[in-house]
Amino acid sequence: HVRPTVSRIDEFVGPTSFASGQALVKHFVQQVCFFSIWSEFGHSLQLIIDRKAPAHLVFLRKVLHEAFSLSGRDDTLGVFAYSDSEKNTPRVQAPTLSIIGDSTPEVFFECLDEGNVSSGLVPRLLVMEYEGDRPDLNEGAGFPPPDHLVQDVAQLAAAALQLQKENRFVQVPHDPDARALLLDFCADADDEIRGGDEAHRQVWNRTHLNAL
Repeated sequence: HVRPTVSRIDEFVGPTSFASGQALVKHFVQQVCFFSIWSEFGHSLQLIIDRKAPAHLVFLRKVLHEAFSLSGRDDTLGVFAYSDSEKNTPRVQAPTLSIIGDSTPEVFFECLDEGNVSSGLVPRLLVMEYEGDRPDLNEGAGFPPPDHLVQDVAQLAAAALQLQKENRFVQVPHDPDARALLLDFCADADDEIRGGDEAHRQVWNRTHLNAL
């Protein structure tokens, strides 16, 4: 009863990191929709956005840039060709990657400066920072989730797998209240983009996508 449930969820669990952009594209061929949990994400980010990063990490940054907005019905991640044809990567339709990373604030914010923000990767991140004091011990942590939650997530995974198998997409509509909020937020973001330096503009440039 439980084993097939867990296996459906595992269909969407990806690697914990990628050695290069080429590795990420090739993994998309095998698993077009998945999430990756990157522990100590701040250290990985430092390596990826470093101005002296080696070529394979520069390419990883490029793929992460491009894949950010390519999960729609008609979007594709293009072909990358090399002099060694065995390294060529194929076209991928609607690649969907969610990276869930954790980091200490010191490591994460230490690697950010105006140039790194302007490069575009950092504004694509949705950052959640805890500024409170150390909480008390949570004695309820470490236990398995309740069965009904596992079943609900498994049903969601099964529905997504069926859509993927049939190559079908679901367009999520906005109700009137949500649409009004989004339009107001987009107007505020546009005002921020029109003023300020390039780093400021880049920070606000994709906030409407994060809001969506």
